[in-house]
Amino acid sequence: LKIIIEIINYLPYFQDLRKKSFMITAYYLNIFYEWLNKKYKINKKDLLVLLPDDIISLLKGSKIEYIKNKIKKRRKLFTVYLTDNKIRVYEGDKAERIEEKIAPKRIDFSKTVLKGNIASKGKVIGKVKVIKSIKEINKIKKGDILVTSNTTPDYVPFMKRSAAIITEKGGVSSHAAIVSREIGVPCIVGIKYITMILKDDDLVEVDANKGIVKILKRK
Repeated sequence: LKIIIEIINYLPYFQDLRKKSFMITAYYLNIFYEWLNKKYKINKKDLLVLLPDDIISLLKGSKIEYIKNKIKKRRKLFTVYLTDNKIRVYEGDKAERIEEKIAPKRIDFSKTVLKGNIASKGKVIGKVKVIKSIKEINKIKKGDILVTSNTTPDYVPFMKRSAAIITEKGGVSSHAAIVSREIGVPCIVGIKYITMILKDDDLVEVDANKGIVKILKRK
């Protein structure tokens, strides 16, 4: 038990180290993408759909038209598929066939009861605010129910004013789960497609004692 506790004590350090590494990497990638943008006249957003092998191919002299055609296809539809410890990228018809296998045919919008994982217990009724980007976070007013894919440190001030938190992703050790327990706000995580099923101002009951969200009235 003592060894386990000592290991747990190191977890926040490694989480911060991971964040630091991610931010440093993002900083240098941004500089690199700006250089690629100037050299090859490719939009930075378009560069994000290229994999390392594609960029290496570009630097080694692949025709710019070939790379731009690849970007055009991927902007329309592509799937990055990990299988047998190999990453494969599919575009066009192949991507559609892969998506048919791994993605749902449709989302059942008629459901009024949605189940997830309990992150922080409690039970409240309130109006939903669906946040799909940090730019929308100011929509959250005191007593609203925050619905989002997952949370980051930027969300914390708005999490504190929320009556409850519901996320699409994450488990009991996710950012949303840890913060919600610290601030004493009911939280349910891991409800797939919740940001598509719920809309702003839907009235819901969040029962984080059972891990259930009930839709009481749709906007």
